[in-house]
Amino acid sequence: MLHEHIASQIYSNFRFTPTFGQEKIVEILSQWLADHDHSKIFVLNGYAGTGKTTLIAAFVATLKKLKVKPILLAPTGRAAKVMTLHTGEHASTIHKKIYRQKSGASPEPGFSLDFNREQDACYIIDEASMLSSAPDGNGIFGSGSLLEDLFKYVRQGTRCRIMFVGDNAQLPPVGHDVSPALDPAYMSAYGEVVYGSLDEVMRHDAGSGILFNATMVRCMLEAGIYEPPIFDMSYPDFRAIDGGEFLELVENCYSRHGKEETIVITKSNKRANRFNEGIRRHVLFAEEEIESGDMLMVVKNNYFFTEGDHSDRMDFIANGDVARLTRLRKFEEFYGFRFANAQLAFPDYDEDRVQDIARHSLIGIALAHPRREQPPLLCRQRGLRRHSRQGQTLQEGA
Repeated sequence: MLHEHIASQIYSNFRFTPTFGQEKIVEILSQWLADHDHSKIFVLNGYAGTGKTTLIAAFVATLKKLKVKPILLAPTGRAAKVMTLHTGEHASTIHKKIYRQKSGASPEPGFSLDFNREQDACYIIDEASMLSSAPDGNGIFGSGSLLEDLFKYVRQGTRCRIMFVGDNAQLPPVGHDVSPALDPAYMSAYGEVVYGSLDEVMRHDAGSGILFNATMVRCMLEAGIYEPPIFDMSYPDFRAIDGGEFLELVENCYSRHGKEETIVITKSNKRANRFNEGIRRHVLFAEEEIESGDMLMVVKNNYFFTEGDHSDRMDFIANGDVARLTRLRKFEEFYGFRFANAQLAFPDYDEDRVQDIARHSLIGIALAHPRREQPPLLCRQRGLRRHSRQGQTLQEGA
């Protein structure tokens, strides 16, 4: 039968022996792809480290063998890059794929929903926990609801399918208690849902205290228990430290594992600023509040600075893009905050692209004062709030 042939093709494209959980998903996935009803929605939910990426890579390779075009999308530029790395297939942001800029003759600026001309394509949406169904309030993109626009776009195509992949234990979009794109009950409003889940973590050692305690927190959330957890401290890779040990421990981690493998997580931007200031002053010995060579991470899409660029390399600065600060100049102060024009390099693109970020309509790099509220524009942090990455954080207002 067709679904058995599809399953055998997926298994042949696995780089490793699939786990029992992955085998179950392969069987469900092959039946979904063999079904003549293209409106069915596949939702794959799985813990971090359970092999979702490996499974998707094998599935993408199978789609290409079956002459089904895989179209890989993610909410952020960073997630799209990771998807490209693991699958070998180009991935882009959802916004870049489904929206197009309104013509100059349009009385209202912004982006309208593009027309989908694809046939017999399979859309795979990674990091789907980040997709919001609520209107964004600014009306810049389509209807304002990314999930609604995504379904409308995909179903304009001919015989196109859609698959969502993510982890519902990740923080949901702003304004949501749960991630709507990974909630079968919510997604059933758009069509019949085929649901699969992976919960066998393979990325970490079985004796990992991080894995044990993270799994305990996840089980508490699934059971509706929202009390502070009592962690098991008996594992060698999981321990409590006091404030006096913190800077020394960070310095040791930097020297042993590198900055990219070290992360500080904190619960507020205010604390993130304090951690950032302490690490820069006492560990990195940085003399300036921000200086050339610092790494910044974009946490909000910005379409202004690339407006006049017509190349296909970078038509907007995407949420998740990593930039290296190459030059700062022309410091100014507005409304109690200090700004600077900057030149950024984006090493994740094919070329080491340099982009000038000039202050315009109060957009620039805001040098945040540690005892003030963060400005809602650009800021840099080394400590992280919730699930942002380690590094200096750059917020952009469009």
